[in-house]
Amino acid sequence: LTLRVTDSNGDTVLPADDVGPMDEATFNPLLYTINQGAMSPFDYYYDSGGADVSDWEPEVALTYYDSTEVSPAAVTVANDRVFTSSDGTIWLIGELVNQSDTPAQVNNLAGALLDSDGVAVAADASYNATRYLAPNGDPNGLDRTPFSISLNGAADSYVAARYYFDVAQSEALANAGDLVVDITNGFVDTYDYQHLYANVTNTGEQVLSVSFVAGLYNSDGVVLDAAFATAPIYVMPGATVPMNFDYFNAVYGEANQVALVDHYTIQVDYYWTYEYTSAVVALESSNEQSDSGDGYFSLTGDINNTSASDLTSATVILALYDSDGDLYSSSSTSLYPDSGLFASGDTLPFSLSVALPSGVDPSDFTFFTFVQGYPQ
Repeated sequence: LTLRVTDSNGDTVLPADDVGPMDEATFNPLLYTINQGAMSPFDYYYDSGGADVSDWEPEVALTYYDSTEVSPAAVTVANDRVFTSSDGTIWLIGELVNQSDTPAQVNNLAGALLDSDGVAVAADASYNATRYLAPNGDPNGLDRTPFSISLNGAADSYVAARYYFDVAQSEALANAGDLVVDITNGFVDTYDYQHLYANVTNTGEQVLSVSFVAGLYNSDGVVLDAAFATAPIYVMPGATVPMNFDYFNAVYGEANQVALVDHYTIQVDYYWTYEYTSAVVALESSNEQSDSGDGYFSLTGDINNTSASDLTSATVILALYDSDGDLYSSSSTSLYPDSGLFASGDTLPFSLSVALPSGVDPSDFTFFTFVQGYPQ
């Protein structure tokens, strides 16, 4: 698409490029592929600098397209809602459900708010959604994904939400089913932030980089929020790694929203889960010193490169376990030496904190660190 914006004098009011104001700008619709008979919203944003825009005239034209063969998958939206957070962001939140008897690949999911004339007044795409969906009726519920779409714009006049899909039939992925997710804990901290924790176990034979999507639901099954995250370290065959979701952006700090959370889900996004073929090394922490207070537990220490390899970086996970041995809270950090090289025999300091609900005393809890280094 090509955009032109002019004022009443016919002069362009698009932002300047390297040589001056732009006559036009090119951008893409929110869906990569638009099936026959379907449509896609589009959105282009730039800062007006506080100018009076009442006489600005936008013009959008289709200037290039290509064609391809697709096999669309049938999908529907369920358990959705429109929510405006305290900062003015409008959220479209729900579940995308695969109605096909084959797996589906979600290339794009977009949403818009429409006014009474059916005109889109705000639109954007979702990045918090699982890209791989199992066939309809999957016993583990992987035929659906929670999603969230954030919208900014003059959307006060909207009367309805609409969703747009670029979802194609897919083959079953090779690593689908090699991971087991066990949700161990969820709580709201003193700042009204929802936290969610789980263990992921690799039952396959490959070293995996694992991505997840989590959903928060009320007692009626309506989706309150969704979030995307990646396991902090690569998951070795047979290993169990702690996983944390600490940022659900739609309900972030919204006391009346987090109070509605009744249950939650975490599922593997097998599209963004893949075999990691480069070398990794297991390391250990030392010289740990812990501290705790209302709403947190912290740990400082050192990471020693006890391997025979020079490393580019390392990742540390701090996991806190309750008196029953269940994962209660966790967080992670990546360490990058100033020199760019974590040489064999060198030491790097680290500092990590995990969140706790107010009033929880971690004195009976135990902690463990998972450390992974990455050779050059």
